[in-house]
Amino acid sequence: VGDPCPGLQVLDITDCKYISDDGIKAIANCRRLNTLTLVGVERLTKRGLKALADSSSGKSITSLNVSGRYNVSNSGLNVFYGIASITTPGAIALSHMPHLTTLNLCGLHQIGNSAVKAISKHCKHLVNLNVSGCGHIEDESVAILSRNCVELRVLNLSGVVKLSDDGLISISAGLHLLENLNLFRCEAITDNGLKPLVSCTNLT
Repeated sequence: VGDPCPGLQVLDITDCKYISDDGIKAIANCRRLNTLTLVGVERLTKRGLKALADSSSGKSITSLNVSGRYNVSNSGLNVFYGIASITTPGAIALSHMPHLTTLNLCGLHQIGNSAVKAISKHCKHLVNLNVSGCGHIEDESVAILSRNCVELRVLNLSGVVKLSDDGLISISAGLHLLENLNLFRCEAITDNGLKPLVSCTNLT
């Protein structure tokens, strides 16, 4: 199959709520695509992610954003809505994209340890990872991430409520290039977890 858009390198379809897995499949053969933003694409499921990951685009994409979005609730408060249809199997499919350097899974509250482990194992060149709001992620997958993705410079774990001091100890032992670490609402961590982070001398 030929490349339908031979010059396309960056595509942003944020909030295009009528785009489904079929639309994602249509762009999957854009061989030069390197940046894809799918924020708030509510009909996206594991089928679309798997098709993308196994395609020509999957081998060229370095930056992928499949996060949910903030909406204003009836009470006037900002409430985050993740893409509920993206579960652990869909996120695991992203591990077939070995050239990813930036990955945003913010708000995908159904994904858990298995997804992070798979991505950590195969996407070892990640520099920027956002898993904020992914409340099922635990210390064991953070430890594997810290051992495998040693090029990470930006890591957002805000709202990863099961993260404890053990997870921070793993981060301090493995991610020495880390410059930015977001631990907002990681309510289980204590002083004992923060102290080892002094070994991450690039943290700002």
